[in-house]
Formats: sequence, structure tokens, C-alpha cells
Amino acid sequence: MAKTDKKRSPIEYLIGLIIVGVVIWQLVGYILPDHKEKVTTTAFVDAMLSAHGGLENWRSIKKLSFSKAFQLYDSLGNTEIDRQEKHAYAFDNGTTRLIQYKQDDRLYNLVEQKDTLFQLVNGKIDTSLTTAAVRSKIDAAAFVIGLPFSLVTPEAHLEYKGLDTLYGQQLHVLQARFENSADVWQLYFSPDHYQWLGYWVHTRDHYSLVLNQEMTTINGFTLPRKRKSFRTTADRDTTYTRARYTYSNYAIDR
Repeated sequence: MAKTDKKRSPIEYLIGLIIVGVVIWQLVGYILPDHKEKVTTTAFVDAMLSAHGGLENWRSIKKLSFSKAFQLYDSLGNTEIDRQEKHAYAFDNGTTRLIQYKQDDRLYNLVEQKDTLFQLVNGKIDTSLTTAAVRSKIDAAAFVIGLPFSLVTPEAHLEYKGLDTLYGQQLHVLQARFENSADVWQLYFSPDHYQWLGYWVHTRDHYSLVLNQEMTTINGFTLPRKRKSFRTTADRDTTYTRARYTYSNYAIDR
């Protein structure tokens, strides 16, 4: 008489599949115990910029203006500079940028009109400041107010360094280097919503830490309201307060 196989019930098949799945999961865990999806620099930068208003939106700005007040201190706490500036940038018909401030009863205007750069002092062109010096000052101001969006340039080399614990809190670290510059920048972001917390920079002759103490949202963009700057050691330990910054009167036209 022929021997017949006993049919298995659906429950037995299900139990068998579960056992096989557990065995495979354990084998994969043994072979790849530390396997995690790696966060790429591109993915991090895209997510971070989106959290601050979006790169394409930032690049669509036609006009941007704001007021900036700052105090600069020496290592003993003495005030070196106490200044209030007005900044106005326009991009709808070529590039026009203006920084205006008063110092020693003189009115200064740093001006860029398309390809022409110059400084006015009490309405007269000041030939003591070179075109390169004017450009450097205007570019530096525009770069800082444009962070983190101004990191995305052909000259920038960005590298996501992962999560680290600095200054008593966990944060994302994005490192930036620029062509024709030895400076090393590290920008810090919150671990949950990618909010920009500040940056540390190693320049040719010093180390600086700048912390965003208060932010504001203008037309969908997250921008600084108050910042504080410190000189630091190579190990990022603060040595003294270098500057305080207050930004106000933002106006954005897109």
C-alpha cells in the first residue's frame, strides 16, 4: 500500500516561515552587526537647507535689507567698536549691495553696483580703500547673513561629519572648506530639526566660535536675531567674548 504524506495545516506553515525568518535575521545581524544607513553629505545638506526655507527659495530673493548692530571687545572686555549698520542687497537687475554706517561723525557707504565697487565717506569717493578691500568687506557680510545657504557654492567643499557632543549638547557637524583658503569651518545643527546653532572657524591666526542665541522667521526663512562670538583655543575652549550682534528690520522681496 502506498504511503501518503500528511498535509500540513496553515498554522504549521506560518510557524515554519517565522522560524526561517528569525534564523536569517540572526545571521544578518551576526555578519553585519553595525549596519546602519549612512547619511550622505548631500542628503544632510538638502534636509538642513529645507528646514531653513529652501535653497531655491533663497536664490529667488530679489531684495534683502536689514539692520545690524554689533559691539567688538578686546581680551580684557574693553569695547573696540560699537556700530550700527544698514544693509541693502538687490539682485533683480544685476547685483547692487550697500553697507552704511557712521563712525567718528563720518558717514560711510560701501557700495557695489554691478561690477563697480567703491567706498564713500560723507558722499565723496574714498580712494584710500582699494576695490579688493571693498569687495572683501561686502562679501564677508553677505556670506555670514546668507548662512547656511551661502555654503552651496562651487568653491565650497562640504563634508557631513555626523553627530558629536560639543559644548554639552549633541549636534550635527557639517565641515566646510573653500578653494584658495586655509580656513576650516564647522557648522552645528540641532539633532532633531536641523536648526542652525552656530559655527566654529579656524582661520590663519585665530579660532572663533559664533553661537546663534535667538533666531527669527521672515517670509519662511530662519534668520539670526542675536549672536555672540568668542575667541577659542584649538580645542574649542572659549577664552573671551569677542563680539555681540543684533539683527533687526528684516525686509525680503521675492
